[in-house]
Amino acid sequence: MSLRFFSILLGLLWLSLPGFAVQNEQSPSYISEWNRKEAKMHIDELQKKFGKLANSEVASAIKRAEEAKKNQDYALEIAERERVVGKTPNDLNVVFALCLARAHRIKNEDLWAERNNLEVEAVHAFLIAKSPEERGRALLFLVASLPTYQAQRATKILADISAIMPLSQLREKFPELADVFPFEYTGFHFDEETATPSVCLSFNQPIAENIQGKDFIQVTPALDGAVILKGNEVCIRGLAHGKTYAFLVKNGLKSQFGEVLAKESTVEVYVPDNEARITFPNDGYVLRKGEQNLLPISTVNITKLAVEIHRLSDRAIASLSSKLLRKGTSYSYYYGNDNQQNVYSGTYEVIPAQEEKKHRNETVVTNIDLNAVLTDIKPGIYDITASPVEGGLQTNVRQARQWLLVTDMGITTYKGAHGLDVDVRSLDNAEPLADVEVQLISQGNEILSAQTTDKQGFVHFPTALLQGKNGNQPVMIFANNSKRQDFSLLYLTDPAFD
Repeated sequence: MSLRFFSILLGLLWLSLPGFAVQNEQSPSYISEWNRKEAKMHIDELQKKFGKLANSEVASAIKRAEEAKKNQDYALEIAERERVVGKTPNDLNVVFALCLARAHRIKNEDLWAERNNLEVEAVHAFLIAKSPEERGRALLFLVASLPTYQAQRATKILADISAIMPLSQLREKFPELADVFPFEYTGFHFDEETATPSVCLSFNQPIAENIQGKDFIQVTPALDGAVILKGNEVCIRGLAHGKTYAFLVKNGLKSQFGEVLAKESTVEVYVPDNEARITFPNDGYVLRKGEQNLLPISTVNITKLAVEIHRLSDRAIASLSSKLLRKGTSYSYYYGNDNQQNVYSGTYEVIPAQEEKKHRNETVVTNIDLNAVLTDIKPGIYDITASPVEGGLQTNVRQARQWLLVTDMGITTYKGAHGLDVDVRSLDNAEPLADVEVQLISQGNEILSAQTTDKQGFVHFPTALLQGKNGNQPVMIFANNSKRQDFSLLYLTDPAFD
C-alpha cells in the first residue's frame, strides 16, 4: 500500500467520524463569517445540552415531536427536535425537520428569536450539505428566516436556489416545503416620491417583468392611475387624498422565480388627508413701486390665514446679512424686533366654513393686495409672515415667510474674464441710473468694494475682487440711491441666465 493511498484512506475515515461537519468553503456572500460563527455556537450549545442523550431518549423525543406536529404545537415540536439535533447535529434530515418546525411557527407567530434560530440552523444545514439539492433546501429555509426588510438578500438567495433547481420542482420533490416562503403579499406603504398619492403593495419575491400589473390588481373605486411594477412591489398611482380604496390582488400573479400567487387577497387602504401647509411661491419678490402688487399665498387644508407685514428700518438694512433674505428666515431671529416696524396685521378667510369639505385637500391660492393693505408703500424690505388661525381644518402647520423688496431699481450683472460689470436701471422706464452707490458684499457681510454708477448706470469690479474664498467670497450686490431714497440688491449665488 503506497503512502499516498494510505493518506487518502485515512482522510476518508476521518470524514466519517461522528460529529465531523464538512464546511462548505465556497459560502456565498449572503452567508457571512459572522453567520458561520453564530451557526457553530448555536449547534455547539445544543450538543452541550443534549449530546449525551441515550438513543432511547432520542427516539422518544422524535415521537413526541411528531405528535406535537400533528397538533400544530410547534413550540413543543421545536423543543423536542432541538434535543435530537443536539445528539446528531450532522444528520441533515434531523436538522431539516427542526428548520421546518421553526418555519411553521414563524408563519403563525412572527417571533424574532425563532427567525434568528432558523437562520443559524439553515446556515448550518447549508454548510454540512453535500449535494446541490440539499443546499437548495437549506437555502429555502434561510430565506424563510429573513425579515421583510432583507428583501435584497432574499432575492439573491432565491436566484441561487433557482440556479440549482426551479422552486416549483424543489417543492414538488419535497412536499413539506410547499408552505415554506411561498409567493405572497406582505404589506403596503405610501410612495413618497410621487406628486399625487400612490400606494405600493409589497410581496416577498420580485414580480415577473413580463406581466401587466392591471391584469392582477383590481382597484375599487375604479381609477385611471398607472400600475407600476418595481421589484417586489406593485405601485398604484393617481389616488386621491381622504379616500378609502380596496385593492384586490388576484391569484395567478407570478414572481420572477416562477412562483404563482395561490390565494387572492383584498387590501383596504385609507389615503389620509393631504398635509396642511402654507407656501409662498419663492424665496423673495421684487416689486416695482407704483404698480398693482398682488402677493399670492398657496394653502392646503387651511381655512383662515393671519398675515403680518413688517418693514425693516434703514439701520437694519445697513447691518443686513447676505444669508438672511431666504425663505423661512426671520430678521427678528437674528437681530430682534427693535429695527423693524409692524405695518400691517390682518386675517383672511381662505375657505368659507360651509365649504370646508368641498375644498378639502385642494390647493387654494389667496392673493394679498399690497396696495390695499399698505396705503403708503415705501421702498424697502418687507418681512411677510402667514400663519393658520385657530379653527381651521389643521393648525399644526409651520409659519410661512416671504421677503419682499419694493424698489424702482433693477440690477443686471455681466461676469467675464475681465471681472464683473453691474448695470443699474429704473424698473419704471428702463433708463440708466447714475450716481448710485453699488457695493460688493462678501459671505462674511463685509463690503469688498464700493463704486458709483456712471451716466450709463454701470460700475465695474475687477477679477481680483471675485477670487475670495469662504468669508471673502462675493455673494451679493447692494445698490443704494440716496437721492431717491431707494435701494435694491441681487444675489450672485443664484442661477444666472446665459
